[in-house]
Amino acid sequence: MKIIRILFISLLFLSYCQESFAYDFAAINNGDTIYYNITSNVSPKSVEVTYKGANSYSGSISIPSLVTYNTVNYPVTKIGNQAFAFCSGLTSVSIPLSVIQIGDSAFCYCSNLSSINLPQSITDIGDSAFFHCSALTEISIPKFVKLIGNAAFQHNENLTTVYFNAINCFLAGSYSYPIFRDCPLLTKIHFDTNVTCIPHLLCFECSALSDTLMLPHSVTKIGFASFYACSSLTTVIIPNAVDSIGQEAFLGCLSLTSLSLGESVRYIGTNAFASCFALSVIVIPNSVQTMGGGVFESCYGLINVSLPNSINRIENNLFRACFNLPTITIPPSVTSIGSEAFSYCQNLQSITIPEHVSQIGNYAFESDTSLKEIKVKALTPPLIDTSAFNRIPRTIPVYVPCQTEDAYRSADGWKIMSNIQDSLMITLSLAVNDTTMGKVSYAPFSCEQPSTTLTAVPTLGFRFVSWNDGNTDNPRHITLTQDTSLTAEFEYSDNILETDGKLSLQIYPNPAQDHIIIEQQQQDFIEIILYTAHGKKVNHISTTNTQTKIPLDNLSNGIYILKIVSSHENIVKKIQLLKQ
Repeated sequence: MKIIRILFISLLFLSYCQESFAYDFAAINNGDTIYYNITSNVSPKSVEVTYKGANSYSGSISIPSLVTYNTVNYPVTKIGNQAFAFCSGLTSVSIPLSVIQIGDSAFCYCSNLSSINLPQSITDIGDSAFFHCSALTEISIPKFVKLIGNAAFQHNENLTTVYFNAINCFLAGSYSYPIFRDCPLLTKIHFDTNVTCIPHLLCFECSALSDTLMLPHSVTKIGFASFYACSSLTTVIIPNAVDSIGQEAFLGCLSLTSLSLGESVRYIGTNAFASCFALSVIVIPNSVQTMGGGVFESCYGLINVSLPNSINRIENNLFRACFNLPTITIPPSVTSIGSEAFSYCQNLQSITIPEHVSQIGNYAFESDTSLKEIKVKALTPPLIDTSAFNRIPRTIPVYVPCQTEDAYRSADGWKIMSNIQDSLMITLSLAVNDTTMGKVSYAPFSCEQPSTTLTAVPTLGFRFVSWNDGNTDNPRHITLTQDTSLTAEFEYSDNILETDGKLSLQIYPNPAQDHIIIEQQQQDFIEIILYTAHGKKVNHISTTNTQTKIPLDNLSNGIYILKIVSSHENIVKKIQLLKQ
């Protein structure tokens, strides 16, 4: 198909070129005869460089900014359509600042053109302008270019580097004729620090574009399909100024493993990161308000996604065929889930549907064959079609809010599930300020018994102080009415019981001045932890050495608690630090 396309374009160019050899006049500049057509005979007057015939130009050509004909001065404002087409002997062209447009096919098949300067005055680069200029190794897109035509730099086999300086260019080629297609050596594109917009389709199918793509901080918009199928990109860093990412912007970036999204992105278009097979972790910032359908569809390697509280809908196909995604938290702000949103997530084991969700689309969870449970926090059963749970065992538990089991069992779409159960839809999260000081536990709770007892258990040498909300009860009885997180605070106990243990250890000197030494006669793996008298950890060492020196010179005078943990037991000692 590629050969047919190139042949078709070549024949098309030949037909253009054979239409007419007409020109209005010729003029000599630096020994070269250049042919012109008059494009305006009234003020402001202008001419364009025009076509004379295949191979009518060769070597180095310098185009003047002003040319005289019949005593009238004409500014040269355009390199006309096919002006230098098929000039295989042309090696370099110098274009003046008076030129604002490069016409269609202006330099097509200039196979030995290795150097061309595009002046800052250029605003428009035409279709196929540099098609098959196979000697070009780099090109610089000027600052004020607004439009780059179809296939503008296509089939430049030796092009390696592009300097993109256009600050407000919105379109570069088309899906059928991207501008850098068949440029197999194009590995780098450098963006000027003032670029504000990445044009639609700019790097469409630039499969050799490699390594890290770091966009400048000036960029605010990334156009649709701008990096479509850039299959060698591994890292993409999107700056904080970007507020929108167009549809299919990074679709098919097969090697993309690292993606950093700026903190101002509001919109992510349909399929923006679809089929990024190597992407495993993604954090969506809270600035995002809208994500189009299929943004992460077929991201087979995805295992961790963080969704923001700023979105209110999970769009169609959003995570379809994310085979390895084991779990996902749907934000409480979400009110609807689209069709096939999580279908074919074959490793998804649990899903929690937030309380405000009122509608779930067709096939939303189809073929999620590893699902072990479904939790639904909505008091009113969301509208759902039976296809939502297609190819999922009907016997898996569906946990619903207390006293809503009957409503779910009779609701269309839900009643096909045979194991619907009332459940207290509350999460209790417990933690400790230091896991070496103690642990916490709680008794089971349920719809019938929404209360539970929390117990904080200190380890030897420490005591429970309080919960992080100031409560000092231990055990503590609470009634759960909402998601709850509590942390048990422990500290060193003044009534510490020192233990010698069974290990043959020597700890000296004590009191110490700037260090202590721990010796063990038999080599064993031990952990050495040093605390202040208030329970703050100041050192933690793991060792198998028979002698270990613990520096104390960065600590102030006072009592410290030394805890030694072996495979057999724990040993606790008081250490007094007395610096001279």
